[in-house]
Order: sequence, then structure tokens, then C-alpha cells
Amino acid sequence: MPGLMLVASPDDLVDQERRETEDYQQEERRQREAFETSLAGHVRRCWDSARRAKRPVEERILRNLRQRNGEYDPEERAMIQESGAPEIYMMLTAVKCRAAKSWIRDVLLPSGDRPFQVLPTPVPDLPQEVEVEVQQRVEADAQQFLAAGGQITPQMYQSVLERARSMFRQKLEDRAKQAAERLEEKIEDKLAEGRWQDEFDAVISDIVDFPAGIKKAPVTRLRERLTWGEGGVPQVERELVDEVERVDPLDFYPAAGISDVNDGDCIQRHRLTRGQLYDLIGLDDYDEESIREALREYDDGGLTGWEEQSLQSQVDAANDDDRSQLDDRRITALEFWGSVPGRTLIEWGMNEIEDGDRDYPVCCWLIGRHVIKAELNRDPMGRKPYHKASFEIVPGSFWGRGVPDLIRDSQKMVNSAARAMAVNMGLASGPQVAVDTNALPPGTDLTSMYPWKIWQMNWERASTRIPIHFFQPNPMTDQLLKVYEHFSRQADETSGIPAYTYGSSHIGQAGRTASGLSMLMNAASKAIKNVISHIDNGIIVPVIRRMVDNVMQYEYDPEFAGDILIQAKGSLSLVHKEQVQMRRLEYLQQTMNPIDFQIMGPDGRAALHREVVKSLDIGPEEVIPDREELMHRLQGAQAQQQPQQQPPAELGPDGQPVGQPVGGPM
Repeated sequence: MPGLMLVASPDDLVDQERRETEDYQQEERRQREAFETSLAGHVRRCWDSARRAKRPVEERILRNLRQRNGEYDPEERAMIQESGAPEIYMMLTAVKCRAAKSWIRDVLLPSGDRPFQVLPTPVPDLPQEVEVEVQQRVEADAQQFLAAGGQITPQMYQSVLERARSMFRQKLEDRAKQAAERLEEKIEDKLAEGRWQDEFDAVISDIVDFPAGIKKAPVTRLRERLTWGEGGVPQVERELVDEVERVDPLDFYPAAGISDVNDGDCIQRHRLTRGQLYDLIGLDDYDEESIREALREYDDGGLTGWEEQSLQSQVDAANDDDRSQLDDRRITALEFWGSVPGRTLIEWGMNEIEDGDRDYPVCCWLIGRHVIKAELNRDPMGRKPYHKASFEIVPGSFWGRGVPDLIRDSQKMVNSAARAMAVNMGLASGPQVAVDTNALPPGTDLTSMYPWKIWQMNWERASTRIPIHFFQPNPMTDQLLKVYEHFSRQADETSGIPAYTYGSSHIGQAGRTASGLSMLMNAASKAIKNVISHIDNGIIVPVIRRMVDNVMQYEYDPEFAGDILIQAKGSLSLVHKEQVQMRRLEYLQQTMNPIDFQIMGPDGRAALHREVVKSLDIGPEEVIPDREELMHRLQGAQAQQQPQQQPPAELGPDGQPVGQPVGGPM
């Protein structure tokens, strides 16, 4: 009917809104499934490639673990059992590993000292605004000097300008040094809260035992902290903490062919319980719906073997680890750090992606077919939060060599010598007996021998010789012991950890004197310097640099905005503290003269005193004043030493001071 307008009922509007919501949810689910399909497939392909490339390394890690624990490989144990030799295993590898760990810990984890230091970079030129200010001040002083009737040559002006520049440069360097010291204290506080000590100690064990030790930092986690309110009421606060984490070498999978974590894709495997997976709900960048779908699939009996199990269960069994019994109930999650095509990310809805053909650095978590997290790498330079070091680096390879790798042949030889000695000592412990069985009655027990035993013999059937003959096998213990000692010394050479470094009395002629032992220790420290350098450059410096960058990125402070230099103290600590302390004291005595004091100045002398006091485990600030206080004290002492100025004497008519005879004082 013309002019008639139909009005929708409220129920129709509700149905329409419901349909639109369902269509939107279906479209969103379709986009997520498409994204998960493409991204999950990309991660799975990277995972399969990295896992195949790492299989030989996993076998080597397992062999290293058995060797350190004093266990034979299954094939070698079967051969020994078949030969009837005793399963003796000499713990040479365990001794070397313990010595190496102790040595490295003493160097890199000094008591009461940081393993790093933050230094400001030198100031080659003054900033433009400071240069302008210096020139303005010098020109103003020159104008005043000229107005007072003075004369200034170009050489004088240039000299004054250079001195002013030097003074301002020194002030900038002092300010930068103070800012670096405060930044160093801030980083040390973060490391203490982030479990640096325990995790770094575990990484040292991995570096010694396995082809590489891997550390992850910074790892931002939400932690609970107990505080006390008014009246002593306990309160639980939740805060974000930057932590460091040791990554099990068996759970880290670099891409095939890379030698550094930032050269290609890397995958870390996590084994989560159901509760740990549920706790990820609500955290930033984690997809709640994908997590819940993964939980439902796990409850239905899925996700218990979606990735091929590696040698981790065997390693847990070798370590008597109860985790081997829990693997079947764990959920495997893959944390992928690498590049993903931009078109895959655009499908997800990342609007910041500008080029679909470009690869973007991302971090995503995969569980089965579920991508529970996907985000762009937040590091401005695209760096990954993993850092690694090896006891011995293999050029061009991600994995290096540990102590068990270096002395594996020596360990096998000492084991063989020990087994041969045990067999030979058993054979040579008593005489061997040869019996003419034709001369003995049937049924005679030949295996039972004891003193005063009566042998029944048929002399008619016996030969012309005595039917029972005793002979003694030759003992070979001395020769086998020389073989054992030779390969023990060979292990010293190949590992770079001589026996005398951990208290062995078998030193030789050169180590029987204090000076000779000191020379041997200094020579041995050269071998460990390479290891310390690997750890300094591979873990300590990169981790501190990432922590500093994280502070600047999320806790920006203009005071710390200058260029800084991160320096590790590991290689410097190889010189014995006692020797350094003696040399410092000697230097203090030798420079205690006016000429050296003019060269060093009060600041240099105070700096030397601070280092001596610091080595005594005393706070330098409690004994030596800072630069401003030192200059204030020096100025006060100079003022007291100057004689008080006398007032001008009154002159008489003859021009001589009143009260003195003509001609001046006698």
C-alpha cells in the first residue's frame, strides 16, 4: 500500500544483531585459522629442519653426560660384558670438569665484586652547544682584559681557549663517569633481582660439560613480592621483573648452518604442565582463545606427542631425573624467534606491516596447530634474547666442544688401561695350574685347590713328566700404569687444565719451588684465558648490553643517554689478587716523591688509593673522599700554610718605615 512504512520489531533487531555478531566471530575465527595454518606451518618447517640438523649434537651431548657421570655407552658396555672384563670407569672427566667449573667460577663470580663494569666512552670533541658557550666566555673575558688596558696576542687567545675547552671536557667526562657508575649500580640491582648468580652458575656447568652454554636475557616476567604495610600487615605485590634464564642446550634448536643466534632462526622448546599453560591466559600478547582450545585438546587426550621426542628422556634417566616420568603428561610448546613473511602477518591483522614481501622478525609460540602468541620482535635492532658461549669454539659452527669432547680419547685409554690392570692383577695374583687329565681318576674336582690337598693319580697312565705343573703369569702392572699416567697427562694437555691447578701433588721438578709453581700456574692460566674470553664476549657483555638497552627503552633517563662501554672483568681477574695488591703497594711506595706527585696530582694519587682500599674489601667512599671534597681539603690546607699578610708599614719623612733605623733593618 503506498505510503505504508514497515517498522522492524525489537525481536527482529535482536536477531539481526546476533547474526551480525556470529558472522563477525566466524570471520575472525576464519582469519585466525588461516593465520595459524600459515604461521604454524612455517614454524613447523623451521622446527623440522633445525631438529634434523641437531640430532648429531644431541647424541654428542648424551655421550658427554655419560662420560661425566662415569657410565659407558651401551655399545661399549656390551663389548666389555662380552669379554668378561670388569666395568671399571676412571672418573678423569668428572675431575677435569669440576676443576674447570671451579676455576671459571673463581674468575667470573668474584666475591663482593661485579663481573662487569660500565664505562663512558671518551669525549673526542665538545658538543656544538658547549663549544659555543666556551667561545662566548673566552671572548667576554678577553674584552674585559682589553678594556682594562691589557694586550692579547693571537697565541695567548688560542692558549686560553684550549685550556677552557680542556676544562669543560674534563667536567663532561667526570659527569659521564658518575652517570656510568650509577647505571652500573642500577644494572647490578636488576641482575640481583633477576637471579643472575644462580642462572649464570648453571650456564658455566653447561659450557664445561656440553658443546655450548646458552643464556636468555632479558626475560620480562610478572613476579609476586611480599611487602609489609602499616602495622606489619603482609601484602603481596605483583611487578614486572627483568630476569635472566639458563636454557638447556637440549631444548635449544638453531637453524642449520648458522654460527650465531642472530644469524638465523632459533627455537626454544618448553615443556609445560597444564597449570603453566593456563597461567599464560591474561598476559600481554597471548591469545586466550587459542590457549583454551589447546587446553581442551589436551584434556581430550591430544598434544601428548605432537612433536617427535628427542633424547631428553634419556638424559633425564642418566641424571636420575624424575622429569623422565612426567614427559608423557607435559605439553610441548615451541618458542620461535625468526623471520616470517609479511603477508602472513597481514592476514592476521597486523596493520603496522607495510610490505607483504618483506620478512619481519617475530616471536611466536606454537602448541600443536595452535599459535598462542605472535608479536613483532620488540628489540629495535631485531636481536634475539639468547646468548651462547663454548669452552672451545669451532669456527663456522654454532656448537663448540666441551671438556668431555676434548679428553674423550684419553678417557677411553685410561679406562682400557684400568680394566687391563684389573684383569692382569687377578691373573697374576696366584699361580696357574696345568694338569694331565689322563693321569687323574674320572670325576676329580680340578677347580678346588687348598693346602695339603691329596691328588689321586694313575701313574701307569701318566706321562714321564709330573702330571701337575704350576707356573706364575707375569704381572704387567708397571707397564699398564705407565700407559695410564701417560694418557692422564695427555688429558691435561688437551683440556688445558693441568692437575697441579687443582691441588695434585704430581707436579714434577718445575713445581717443587714456589717460583716454579707460580710460573706453571701463569702458563696454565693462558689456556683458560680463551675460555674466559669466550664467556665474556659471548654472554656477559651482550647480556649487560641488552639490560642497559632495556632500561633505556622502557625506563628512559636522560642522565644515562650518553654513549657507554661495557667491559667484562673476567680476563683481568686471571692475575692473582695477591700479586696485584703487592704491585700496587710497591707502586705507592715508589711514587712517594715530589716529582711523581706533580705528575699524578691529587686526583691520580687518590684514584690509586681507592683501588688499594677496594682490594681490601673496604668501601673506597668510606676512606677516600671524592674529588670535590679532596679539592676542598687541599685548598684549606694551602690557606693554613700561607703566612698571614702583614699590614703596610707607616713611612716617615725620610721614606723609611717608622721605628727602623735609616738604611733599613739590621
